[in-house]
Amino acid sequence: MNTINTTTPTSFAPSVIFHRFVTTPIASFRRQRPRRHFFAVAAAGILAASMANATLINFDDLPPLVGDDPSEPTPVNNQYAALGVLFVNGAIATDVAGVVSPPNGLTDFYGPDMEIHFTGVLPTTVSMYVSSANQDSIYINAFGPSGLLSSVATDGWRGSDEDSTPYRDHQLITFMGAAISQLNLASFYFRRGSMLIDDLNFTHETASVPEPGAIGLLASGLVLLLVQRRRLLASTSSANAL
Repeated sequence: MNTINTTTPTSFAPSVIFHRFVTTPIASFRRQRPRRHFFAVAAAGILAASMANATLINFDDLPPLVGDDPSEPTPVNNQYAALGVLFVNGAIATDVAGVVSPPNGLTDFYGPDMEIHFTGVLPTTVSMYVSSANQDSIYINAFGPSGLLSSVATDGWRGSDEDSTPYRDHQLITFMGAAISQLNLASFYFRRGSMLIDDLNFTHETASVPEPGAIGLLASGLVLLLVQRRRLLASTSSANAL
């Protein structure tokens, strides 16, 4: 079952990975066999590096306008194709209330809705901050290769006081648990330019190929461990002979 929440995702937090796969193994090896300390550092480092591959897009690298006309914001479509993500109906919004990391965010100016498509290796965790210029509720559907995975609606106006919830800027929405191929976003009244997202973060839960330096570090650790073991055996044999 997929999990949807409005809190900062912690499944792949760097501090958690470092503590679980680097700090703890090193401390354990130090207590048990100090000579294996070097090997522990190498193995734990490679394991931590292969756990996740995270990408953050804050849209600040794109110009706000196509030219000098303020009524024509820069459309966002395939500018981030190299990172494995495409946008439909998106446009740059600059210095507005919903932007989390100024100056830019992404709005559905060319909407009235917006789509986010992931390509290549699909992410298993996607998070972003969502706001609405009209304080409407924003409806977000997450799809995988086999169809709809999950749906969520942000706090805001939903047509009546009974159905609405108090609006908040910068609502953090997170999908996790399965491969995600597409997100569809729509405001309650399907009003163009109502929604804005920022700090799109997605994580691939795949093992990456270790860097050559990491491989060399691990190999050096194994050689050192083998040499020390031979010395220990030789020392033990000499003591027994006496």
